[in-house]
Amino acid sequence: MPFKTTYFMTRQQALAYFNKVAREHIAFLAKDNEDGRYFVANEKDYAFFSAEWNLDMSLVLCSE
Repeated sequence: MPFKTTYFMTRQQALAYFNKVAREHIAFLAKDNEDGRYFVANEKDYAFFSAEWNLDMSLVLCSE
């Protein structure tokens, strides 16, 4: 079962969560340019967010 997409105020918080969930799941870390928050998303949510939101694509990390 995929993990729940979670939002963070700082990149450090998001990166810590990304490192935790990326051990067992494909995860994406990105920044939403609209509100400046960072988020760690599962594959399904990230596919939607990347098409609908204004993301800072230079900050996107993906686990494999």
